[in-house]
Amino acid sequence: MKLYILGLVVFGAVSSIAIRDTSSCSVILQRREFRDLSSSEWSMVASTVTKMQNLGWFHWFAFIHVHFFNVIHFVPIFLPWHRRFILEFENVAKYYSPSFSLPYFDPTLDFSNPSNSEFFSGTYMGSSVDPSTNCVTDGIQTGWIMTYPNSHCLNRQFTFTSDPNSPFYWISPEVLYSTIQTSTDFRSFETAIENGIHATIHSTIGGDMSSRYSPNDFSFFLHHSNIDRLWSQWQNIDPSYAPQYFNDPGKPQVSLQDTIFGFPDVVQDVMALARNGLCYSYSDSRYTSISSKRDISFFSSAVSASQIPNMSLSKTLNQETLEKYFPKLDPNGSSVLNIKLPTKLSIKASQVVSVVSSASINSTVPATNSTSAMQAPATQRQSLINSTAVIDTLQNIDPGLLEQVKMPYPSRLSVEFMEMHGFDQNIYNSLYSEMTKIVDVLNEQGYISPYI
Repeated sequence: MKLYILGLVVFGAVSSIAIRDTSSCSVILQRREFRDLSSSEWSMVASTVTKMQNLGWFHWFAFIHVHFFNVIHFVPIFLPWHRRFILEFENVAKYYSPSFSLPYFDPTLDFSNPSNSEFFSGTYMGSSVDPSTNCVTDGIQTGWIMTYPNSHCLNRQFTFTSDPNSPFYWISPEVLYSTIQTSTDFRSFETAIENGIHATIHSTIGGDMSSRYSPNDFSFFLHHSNIDRLWSQWQNIDPSYAPQYFNDPGKPQVSLQDTIFGFPDVVQDVMALARNGLCYSYSDSRYTSISSKRDISFFSSAVSASQIPNMSLSKTLNQETLEKYFPKLDPNGSSVLNIKLPTKLSIKASQVVSVVSSASINSTVPATNSTSAMQAPATQRQSLINSTAVIDTLQNIDPGLLEQVKMPYPSRLSVEFMEMHGFDQNIYNSLYSEMTKIVDVLNEQGYISPYI
């Protein structure tokens, strides 16, 4: 009890400076997807968080998250509170390493094969656990002994396996960005994100990450950095979205002047990035536009993939579907909400490019070593073949591959996980049903995700 009270006192002292009292941002740091960091940059991140662990900061952040858990989930303050919380973590890290910027983890890049994600590798967050203890055995948190709520090894219990007979899938970029584009108010967006991609990753990693003291796992902070990125993207879709903060009808009303639990700040203070001490922005470089890519090794596959209309939402889906599920899609490809070609095509997507290209008239592919062909208007570039012909070609040459590139449904949350965290299962079931409808429509109309 004394430790609990002491913890609250110390927290109040450390967080006594309101971010709105911070001087304006002279430098805007960029939070990047973890795979975009160089090896030396990641080493700095790893050494910094290890130092924080040794000094007791992970105990600290886990304790705070548990203390406020019941008032920061499934309520409007979910997004503002976690934005402020991970900023506090980043600020502590910057005290030890001034150039520290919290990376984010975008799981949609790995939606079709989570177990093969670089995130779960020895270089990054760890790929394995001791089957008898569930203790992490590699990655940057190897050997960590967590001290909250008691002394224990960092624990994970992955819900996926590499067994092809038990496939497990995350939410695809297309389904996620449809959700973002069709959420026209704050509560619909927040509810979809919290019950969807947010819960999925907590549940997938399991162990400490699926508990109230999930900040024990550094994955928590990379994951919530991504959640914050998605909120920022949604806020910037429309000027009317940015200031929105309210509760559902019939629920206790909220205000931008509400205090953020545990901090001397109000919600209004964290509603926009690059001000009030929120001196950061987000990079979306993992969704690299082919018109901005200069690497010649990438250029060839990017051009080939760009000639396959089925890998473009705007070229594959009919107008009714686009208006219903992707109303903010930019046909010119400049919007951050567009599904752009990845920096590296998935194995199955590359196979599609190979099969279709070999069966088609290669002379229609621009023969050039510059980016001029990619920068030219779409009307000036000839598609390899139309979307129906792509499906016919795959059906004739490799029907097995055609079946493999159909987008799978995201795996459901377990009832046990939802009950443990107090989910409204009707809300979750409604969200899940909508996600499967989007997947069905994309498959029916012949869309092939370059991330499949």
